[in-house]
Amino acid sequence: MQLTEVKIRNSRAKDGERLELPDGNGLTLRVSTDGRKAWSVTYRVAGAGRFDANLGRNRAGDKRRLNVGYWPDVSLAQARAAASAIRAQALGGSDPRPTDTAMPTTVTQLIDAYCDNINVKTLEDKRRLLNARVKPVWGSREVQSLGRSELVALVQPLTPSRQFEVRKHVVAMLNWAADHGIIPVNPFVGIRLKIDMQARDRVLTLSEAQQVYAVAGSIGYPFGTLYQLLLLTGCRLRELADCKWSWIGSDEIVIPGENRKTGKPHVVPITDAIRSVLATIARQKGEFVFSTTDGIRPVSGFSKAKALLDKKLDPDIPKFVVHDFRRTVRSHMSRLGIDAITAELVLGHQLSGIMGIYDRYERLAERRDALVLWQNNLTSGHGQ
Repeated sequence: MQLTEVKIRNSRAKDGERLELPDGNGLTLRVSTDGRKAWSVTYRVAGAGRFDANLGRNRAGDKRRLNVGYWPDVSLAQARAAASAIRAQALGGSDPRPTDTAMPTTVTQLIDAYCDNINVKTLEDKRRLLNARVKPVWGSREVQSLGRSELVALVQPLTPSRQFEVRKHVVAMLNWAADHGIIPVNPFVGIRLKIDMQARDRVLTLSEAQQVYAVAGSIGYPFGTLYQLLLLTGCRLRELADCKWSWIGSDEIVIPGENRKTGKPHVVPITDAIRSVLATIARQKGEFVFSTTDGIRPVSGFSKAKALLDKKLDPDIPKFVVHDFRRTVRSHMSRLGIDAITAELVLGHQLSGIMGIYDRYERLAERRDALVLWQNNLTSGHGQ
C-alpha cells in the first residue's frame, strides 16, 4: 500500500527498532527510534554488474541505496519525484550518486567519513571509541564484506558496558552508510546481543578511598594526580582527563557543556585540597592539563594506568572501576549528612522537575562546603 502524508505523520518506530515503510518504485521511508523520518531510494545501475554470457551483456549492478532527505522537509510528492529521477538515471546506466564525492570502501575510510559528517555532542567520544575498538579489527576490511556474525565476534572480548557502547556506535555508523548509499543495507540491523548490563553498586569504604587517594599521590602525574582530583570532585573521568588550563579559574573549574554527558556546563568549586593537587601540575606547552605530549593532546592509556594503581593497592580491596569514584563521593556525602540536592549538584547531575531549573552556579556555596567536608574525610591521616 502506498504511503500518505497522514500515515507518514502518524508512523512511529516500535520496540527500539527502526521502522521501514515502502512506497513503491524503490522509495522507502525509514522511521528512526529518535523520531527522524528519512527518505531513501534503492536502485541497480544497468550494465554495472558482471557479464552474463547467456544474456550477451552485463547484468545490473549490486543494489544501492541513496538518501534523498528527511520528511517533512522533503514531502511525499517530492520524494516520489526524486525516486523516479534516480531510477531512470540508473536504468540509463549511470550511477545517481554524486561523482565528486569519494565513497568510502574500507572500514577505516567509513569511520573517517562518518565522524566528519555527523553533528552530535559526543562526537569525539564516538570517534575515539571507533578508532580504538573497531579500526584495529576491521580497519582494512571492505565495508560491503561485513557479515552479521562478525559483530558478535567484535564485541565478545569486551566488558558488558563496552560491548553495549561498541554495538550502539557500530550499528549507528552502518545505518548512516546505508542511508548514504555506501552499502545497500546495514548487515547488523536487528541483531540482539545478550549483554549483562546489571547496574554497578560498588562503593569504596572510607578506608579504601583513603588508601586509593594516598597511593594515587605516590604514583604522581599524570594519572595519580588525575585519580586524586576525581576522588576530590566526583567528576567523570573524561571531564577531567580532557581538562584545559582555560577551564581553571582562581576559585572554580568550569567544565563546558560540550565536554559533558548532559550537554550543560558544570562548575566545580576549588577547595584547599583541590588547589594543592592542582599546584603540583607543571604547565606545559599545550592547553591540556593532563598530557604526556607536552599538553598537545589529553592523556590516554587509562587501562594501563588503572592496572598500575591496582598493583600498588592492598590486594584484599575488592575490584572497582574509576567510575565508582562518583558513586563513592555521592554515598559518603549522604553519610556525612549533606542534603540530596546539594550532593547531586556536586556530581553535576541534571535534576528533574522543578529542581531542574537550577543554573550552573546554584548552591555554589553549599557545594563548596560539601566538598570541603568530604575532602577532610578523604585526606584524614594522609595529608593533602
